[in-house]
Amino acid sequence: MSTIVLFEMNEVPLAILDHYAEARPASALAGLLREGRVYRTMSEDVGHLSPWATWPSVHRGVPNS
Repeated sequence: MSTIVLFEMNEVPLAILDHYAEARPASALAGLLREGRVYRTMSEDVGHLSPWATWPSVHRGVPNS
């Protein structure tokens, strides 16, 4: 049996995580980025973004329109 741990970083740009991992290569986060899988998501939403509109569209995979 495999164990899956989902580590979700809401609205944190990957550039910030990459910078942290470079500055602290022995950190747990650097290890996760190095050994885990990172999925980059994109949103086609336009206009004002808010959790009420953005997260349902992310989880359904469709724009907020």
